[in-house]
Amino acid sequence: MVFVFGMLALSLGARAAAGTWAAPGALFCAFWFVFTFVPLVALPGVPINPLAVLYILAGCLAFSLPIYFGATRDALATNATLAPIRRRWLAGRTLRVVFHATFVISVVFLFVDVAIQGFSLEDLVFNFFKSANTYLDLRYEGEIEVNPFGQGGLIAAYLCVTFGAIVHAQTPPSMRRHVVLLASLTPAVLVMLLQSAKGLFFLSIAIILGVNLFYRVLADRRPHIDAKAALNYAFYGLLAIPLIVLSFLTRGLYAIDDSGELADRLTSYLASYAFLHLFSFSDWFSYLVGDPSLNWYELEPPTFGFFTFVSLFKLLGNSHEVLPGTYDDYFAVGDLSPGNLYTIFRGLITDFGLAGGLVVVGVFGWVFHAAFEVMLRTRRPAVSLSLMLTFVHFLYTSYMISAFIWNATWLVNALCAVILLLNSAMTRMRPLPRAALAT
Repeated sequence: MVFVFGMLALSLGARAAAGTWAAPGALFCAFWFVFTFVPLVALPGVPINPLAVLYILAGCLAFSLPIYFGATRDALATNATLAPIRRRWLAGRTLRVVFHATFVISVVFLFVDVAIQGFSLEDLVFNFFKSANTYLDLRYEGEIEVNPFGQGGLIAAYLCVTFGAIVHAQTPPSMRRHVVLLASLTPAVLVMLLQSAKGLFFLSIAIILGVNLFYRVLADRRPHIDAKAALNYAFYGLLAIPLIVLSFLTRGLYAIDDSGELADRLTSYLASYAFLHLFSFSDWFSYLVGDPSLNWYELEPPTFGFFTFVSLFKLLGNSHEVLPGTYDDYFAVGDLSPGNLYTIFRGLITDFGLAGGLVVVGVFGWVFHAAFEVMLRTRRPAVSLSLMLTFVHFLYTSYMISAFIWNATWLVNALCAVILLLNSAMTRMRPLPRAALAT
């Protein structure tokens, strides 16, 4: 636990140095404190190698170091003077139009994709569990018929939650604010229920939290992390539990008649999805360094970035086969469902070695911290804000894998930048009213 609380100490130090919890280094260390502390408390009997936790601590240190060489506090002072301009910029009509359009496009395209895969509306309504489970089987077997509607629907879903979160962040507490939030999450909920794919839903929650945080920073609303709002989001989290349970039921659990067995299987799935990443990485790390491990692993030769940037390597013609979930090693212990989430650190070590992986984490930290400071100093930070949205994606998925293995990460970041730049051009065409400067 000493190394785990070292991550907490690093996050507190980064927050003190930067003057805000929104600094990437502070968020990264706090995130990894939670994603190591909670699994260790929840599953105290599962073997853990302290050296693996020490490596994650070293990664947190490498990522947060740029904070101590920057001028974030000065940037925050500049940011405060620009807040009225940002509030008007982010209230631009262009962003609302994009939100509404991508909501419609994503919902329509997702249903068209399901139809292309051979499912009828009757199947979805009267054989919901079986249909979702069949879609899941098709995806894992590589038999999904790739089509523009399926791919376009997912991209539109990312954009919908991103720009819906911006609209939500600036909407005063009201029923309309609740409706905006529900609409933002609707495409991700459809993917989770129709395709039995939970990743987009959890990422969407992370995007909403991240966008609200960065909006408060850009609008200079203190404190940047609002405790009252956090409680409201916790309430929303409770409402999401039935949807998450439904998604797990579509993975064949709907056929279990015994309530006791069903509860045990659900608990096993939930615990594996939420906690097993730390122990999976620990076991792989133990095998790597020659310590006793529960599993045998086939160690890859240095891949020089492949497992961190799969999509770029594929674009350049690399023919290395990547299985669903990236790794075909499934870690299992006790009654927990087997899982193949090994954190971003396995890919970094495989690509660049133990020391090289930490260097690359440090480079990520420098890039995102530089983008954060540029965002604070820029009147309409279209590109730097889009990079911070990418950081949210990077941060959340780091407990599973690198966010840069997916083409969608790059494409969504580019589209967000273009849309925010277009919004900048549109807001410049209208004079800034005195009322906006006074708020």
